[in-house]
Amino acid sequence: EDYQTPPSMVAVDEHNARRHVIRDLNPSLQRYTLGRIEPVTIADRDGDQWSGLLNYPVGYEPERRYPLVMQTHGHAPLSQFSLYGFGGPGLGPGPSVYAAQVMANRGLMVLTIQDKGGPRMASPAGPVMHMHAYEDWIAHLEQRGLIDPAKVGIIGFSRTGTVMEAGEYAQRGGILDVFPPGAEA
Repeated sequence: EDYQTPPSMVAVDEHNARRHVIRDLNPSLQRYTLGRIEPVTIADRDGDQWSGLLNYPVGYEPERRYPLVMQTHGHAPLSQFSLYGFGGPGLGPGPSVYAAQVMANRGLMVLTIQDKGGPRMASPAGPVMHMHAYEDWIAHLEQRGLIDPAKVGIIGFSRTGTVMEAGEYAQRGGILDVFPPGAEA
């Protein structure tokens, strides 16, 4: 098991290290094509290091620029498989909005960003730190020729106060605030 390989029960021959699958824990998953996943890191404009898992669309075509969905609340460890890209291991049920592989199967590029916590996030600088990171992720993926920066969506729940106040984030290039200045929340 790892971030691209679903878990299964295996026996390992101690003489030649051959592996034999004893039990597939989710055989129905074999009916689906899963998108390729790439661990990625960036340093944002503030010097902060960010990690993420980038799910490529199934049938990825290098010459095409894809819509991007950013999941903002962390990803599973690289040693664990997750259909969602979020939290711990999971084949389902789980946090259904964080459905990285499902979205990749629908032609979307999905970036699940490892969250930053701690005292800095709790400070007034926290939302700005995250917004800079989101913008810098978009710029990074656009420079790599992977995404269409005019087609970006962001999913996140735990810090709803950050995005629920009208005008907290304004339109910046291809990023559009759900609650633009002047709107009623």
